[in-house]
Amino acid sequence: MNITVYLGSFPGNDPILREKVIELGNWIGSNDTIWSMAVRRMA
Repeated sequence: MNITVYLGSFPGNDPILREKVIELGNWIGSNDTIWSMAVRRMA
């Protein structure tokens, strides 16, 4: 299974977002998935 998650550095105005991001991370971690992370370089 491939999962792509795009997150910004600002948590936004909706407090449920933080809760759902944690929930998603816990689900991914408990299902033997491997994380891959791309970082954009600043010029």
